[in-house]
Amino acid sequence: ALGAFTVPGDGSLDFGAIVERLANYGYEGWFVVEAEQDPKKNPPLKMAQVGYKELMRVMTDAGYTVETQGFPNA
Repeated sequence: ALGAFTVPGDGSLDFGAIVERLANYGYEGWFVVEAEQDPKKNPPLKMAQVGYKELMRVMTDAGYTVETQGFPNA
């Protein structure tokens, strides 16, 4: 995706390895998906769904229990 930043699951960063390392260190804070793309080329809803799905996957793989507070699993 074009832009300064993109969501997990869309870029070249190994987000899973980062989350795994944080889990190994006992991190229990927030994980936030933030992105900066041209909305004409990367629709915000689609990018939010991509980021949410990848974040849920890597957090589950790292052993985190995820509280969705009513949000559906993508």
